Amino acid sequence: MSNNNLSYPKVCKRKDSKYYVDFKLNNKRYRLFSGHIIGSSLYPNTYPAKKRYSATSTLAKQVYNFILSNDYSLSKPLSSVEHYDSLIKDKLA
Repeated sequence: MSNNNLSYPKVCKRKDSKYYVDFKLNNKRYRLFSGHIIGSSLYPNTYPAKKRYSATSTLAKQVYNFILSNDYSLSKPLSSVEHYDSLIKDKLA
């Protein structure tokens, strides 16, 4: 079995009628209320109440595709220059 465990994101609703995406990645639970972490401008809870579920479903699909395309990671891959800068910054700290 691989070290990369991912459950497909589920659309959930809180008691206060806010929708979110719930999933597990490498045995860590994530609850996303917006697409900010993946660089998406999708905020499902700003939609009218009747369209929130479908907007959150779209967000779940975007999150799943993002994680698969980034080798089971939520962080964006760094370019070689950004990677070098982060190594220098860590060394100087």
